[in-house]
Amino acid sequence: MKQEKVIAIDVGASKIRSQAVDRDGNCGEEHITNLLGLNPDNATFMELVCDLIDKVMLSENSTQFLAISIASPGPLDPYKGMIQSAPGLSTILDLPIVENI
Repeated sequence: MKQEKVIAIDVGASKIRSQAVDRDGNCGEEHITNLLGLNPDNATFMELVCDLIDKVMLSENSTQFLAISIASPGPLDPYKGMIQSAPGLSTILDLPIVENI
């Protein structure tokens, strides 16, 4: 039977982190992308996030993923799944992150 986990994504001004987390709070391998000096636009930022999701899925090959959880500085629109703007990431504006995943 496959283990059930959630993919957790943590967006910060200097890096994006991702890892799998099970129902008991146990965390898998952490994957990090450094953002310092990058100034990514929305499309590039989404490529970085999706790459981290792929890395988590590959490192947890016997896992069934129930959801993807995203933590980000805001303001956010949780109803639209959008990062409206993010302090420290001035090039990310009105990004429909949920729709793009």
